[in-house]
Amino acid sequence: MPSKDDIAQFKLEVTRQHLNYLKYIRTRGHAVDEAEIARLEAEVVAAEEAKARERSREASDDEKGLSAR
Repeated sequence: MPSKDDIAQFKLEVTRQHLNYLKYIRTRGHAVDEAEIARLEAEVVAAEEAKARERSREASDDEKGLSAR
């Protein structure tokens, strides 16, 4: 069974691929929903920021653990 982190990473990658697809077809002259692109961009940014905060928190916890020894 995949972990929550694995599922979140998968969902982020699918969202990123969909966003890139919409941007690509827009460059080819097709009409796309600009609101959908904006929503997906915001979703990707939010997920990446949350991931960065988690990494920072883990690094901080690791440093605290090392200094406590």
